[in-house]
Amino acid sequence: MAIKCVDTYEFKKEQYVSHMRETKNYIVALQSSSQGPSFVDMSNTYIKKIFVYDKQMRFIRDILFKYSCIEKVLVKPDEDVLAVVCPEHHRVVIVDIETEKQREIQLTQWSEDEYEQELYPSSLYWWEGDALFVYTVFDQIYRIDSAQLLATIIDKKELKVVCHDFYTLLQEADKYNGIKVAYPEAYQFTYYDGENIGFVDLKNDRHYTALYLAEDVHEVFFYKNVFVVLSCYSIELVSQSEIKIAYTLSKESHSELRKALFLPSTGELLVVAEYWYESTRYDTVLRFIVDGDMGKLTSKEKDQYEVLKHLKVHPENSNAWLRLILIEYYTDDRLMDRWFQRLRLWDKDNIYALLIHTYPNSARLLRAHSSIHGVLYNMLRTTVCGDTEVMAVVELAKAWYLKKRVDKQKYEQALLKSITYSPHHVKNLAELGKFYLEQGKLEEGTKLIGQALENVKVVYTDQNSKDYDKFDIQEFLNEHHKGIHIRQEDYDKLKSLI
Repeated sequence: MAIKCVDTYEFKKEQYVSHMRETKNYIVALQSSSQGPSFVDMSNTYIKKIFVYDKQMRFIRDILFKYSCIEKVLVKPDEDVLAVVCPEHHRVVIVDIETEKQREIQLTQWSEDEYEQELYPSSLYWWEGDALFVYTVFDQIYRIDSAQLLATIIDKKELKVVCHDFYTLLQEADKYNGIKVAYPEAYQFTYYDGENIGFVDLKNDRHYTALYLAEDVHEVFFYKNVFVVLSCYSIELVSQSEIKIAYTLSKESHSELRKALFLPSTGELLVVAEYWYESTRYDTVLRFIVDGDMGKLTSKEKDQYEVLKHLKVHPENSNAWLRLILIEYYTDDRLMDRWFQRLRLWDKDNIYALLIHTYPNSARLLRAHSSIHGVLYNMLRTTVCGDTEVMAVVELAKAWYLKKRVDKQKYEQALLKSITYSPHHVKNLAELGKFYLEQGKLEEGTKLIGQALENVKVVYTDQNSKDYDKFDIQEFLNEHHKGIHIRQEDYDKLKSLI
């Protein structure tokens, strides 16, 4: 699975993209421009325009639109006609892109204190000839006649008579929460319910789901059995066997990914990236080519798939979450953090998850701000466990933090405490031995390193390293924290000190 950014299109300064849609012949972007001194002051500062591009994002024309606070742009299937929904003005405006003709439809007359009844449409709508049916978040159904310029509210019983297909779609959609992207004419939609992302194809009786746990899901598309998930800082490709961050923005770039439009006919994804510079916002469209072919799974992908499948049935299994964390430990610490947060929902005080995060050579900890190190240290200080083997590792992790703080006295004390808990480890003895050698205490240092070498149980070589499961939490601790399993080159370096 992969995506590739093949082009970028920059909009004019202070042109903000709120929607992009595909019509029969065009890409349509709903853009606004601020006339006020501040982006925060949104009152009367926006003129809405419909910007029309060809399928290669070459600008053709813009259509000035007099209403602001537009919530939705609904495309009439296989035509270049839009229905633009303006709940604050109680209007739907039908726009013909070719002729630029606009026709307003009054929805209803609400008093100012009845704003809760405004038309905020969900993703579900349906065109039936000249009639547009819109299902709102308040379970209201509008029938909007674009020929007669008339809007009425109907109930589901009446809908079943006048538009049975849309009625059937709504009945089925009620079974799913969190609809993200809908293709109603094709009887298809994607959803995210907080734990799973799914694709539903009602016409072909197909339902495809994958475990996915995140907080900032903007949009979800489905292509060749792979979900394309857009969040603030990344685009992820998700299947039932793998989660892969395919594109990411640096959090220091002052950018966010906001909106997306997927073109299934070409496998292209158009993503709006919002960038801030000196209090001014700039919007750019990134064009990606999505390769949805899974290909042959690697051993890591197979392992991840088996764990995800198990967790869908047994989400309370802490060891399975730890395995998932370690699968991503060597490749993607952002996914590792996600699984860590998920584990904390079931097992808030899991000490093994904490120890994984405290290993000083992890990519995550090397990049982390000093405040993160302090938070982890405070968590270690309050950790209490009856297992002396675990407490030895906790004291070692505290020593690593104190070493970075150049607090030699407390560093030595933490190592001595670790050895008191368990004199059978390698790293606590070796760390203290090397510290004593640096202090000129040659006899004491040499003795400790000798004891550490005697405690080694396994030396990894090219021949035997594949025999050990690096995604197992105990094996991880044996290598990285206890040190009783050690790589050949590290063993040789330690031996050279005596």
